[in-house]
Amino acid sequence: MFILTLTQMPDHFDQTVVLNQLRYSGMLETVKIRRTGFPVRRSFQDFCSRYKVLMRGGLMPDDHRGRCKQLLHLYDSSSADWQLGKTKVSPKLF
Repeated sequence: MFILTLTQMPDHFDQTVVLNQLRYSGMLETVKIRRTGFPVRRSFQDFCSRYKVLMRGGLMPDDHRGRCKQLLHLYDSSSADWQLGKTKVSPKLF
């Protein structure tokens, strides 16, 4: 039988426990992404509606992800200043 006993002390943090909590919650990965210059993430639909004026009326794919990719390739074909995720686009800020 295992009995977990927690003693709580104010203003006392166990560094190992805190680090594990940050890792498991994905917070450390978020910090890494933000530090590399990708602090903003927009949904594909939001990105398309916000920047549709830049799409020049050309033939666009039916899906929002395809539209985002085409627009971003139009202005930055190197893909160095943006990333596409599963549901969001992350433009790099300078």
